[in-house]
Amino acid sequence: MTLLTRNEPTLPSSWYFDPAQYGRELDAVWHREWVCVGRQEEVAGAGDIIAAAIGAHRVIVLQDPAGRLGAKSDLATHVDTWGGFIFVNLAGEPSVALREALGSEADALEHWPLEQLRSVHRETRTLACNWKVFWENYSECYHCPGLHPELCRVVPLYRKGVLSHADVPGWQPCDATDDGRPAVAPGLATWTLDGRSSLPLIDGVDERYRAAGMAFASFTASMFVVGHPDYVRSVRMLPRGPETVELTIDWLLPAGARAPTGPELERLLALGRLVVEQDGAICELNQRGLKSRGHRHGVLVPQEYELWVFHQWLRQRLSRNGQNSN
Repeated sequence: MTLLTRNEPTLPSSWYFDPAQYGRELDAVWHREWVCVGRQEEVAGAGDIIAAAIGAHRVIVLQDPAGRLGAKSDLATHVDTWGGFIFVNLAGEPSVALREALGSEADALEHWPLEQLRSVHRETRTLACNWKVFWENYSECYHCPGLHPELCRVVPLYRKGVLSHADVPGWQPCDATDDGRPAVAPGLATWTLDGRSSLPLIDGVDERYRAAGMAFASFTASMFVVGHPDYVRSVRMLPRGPETVELTIDWLLPAGARAPTGPELERLLALGRLVVEQDGAICELNQRGLKSRGHRHGVLVPQEYELWVFHQWLRQRLSRNGQNSN
């Protein structure tokens, strides 16, 4: 990705707290795009359901006696799966099928047997910020050096405030397989506070991805998934109001694997949990600043090119839905 070559304005500040704008975004995005609501193992048995609220609409996902997934809601609801994750779409007729909507991002985790994994731990957090604030924070690492010292020790590139080596001036790939993606520090293996793990490696992940220690798949704006050699972590997002967003974080291990407990579980959770806590605190602080009387919009720095891409994504969907995108 090329860095921004000129200062670009952000979205208007009011878009992050105005109830009318929030309603427009519910209609244009959350009621029309594919939204992840859970994992297939949650509805594996008779009577199991997943209940989710998307805007003002309640959705119930369940499995019939023949093993087919279905969804019930006050709107015509479509349901599909990818990698063991369940997605629903509240549009009367989705504009694209799920796999097309996920695009090439899904390929980033093709070496992980996602359908064979199971959640061994789940945490839910509610943040006092607009859903876009959290997604924007996730989409850049300009903030990483000052906010995530623990993460930067594990992933040294993040100390430079960029997401890819290709963003560093003068960088050149060392071979044909070097695409600039970040990796854990030499001698480290995964995302834990010390970069090490006592868990078995996940079968099917080849040596190149094991050496990198991490691979991201981002599905705007429903969720992102991070694959590591020993575990997978997913973060799902649902808006709960103009200034509230709910996060659901799952740590996934192969089905049948012994679920870690005690210090081993804490080792698995600690870094991912800490990063979410740090991001949540700064997102809530940012939300308060957006309501300053004199603030109309911000300016993106070159490293925030993914925010610009996200803003164009959102404007396109608002325009498609007949909403004002300026």
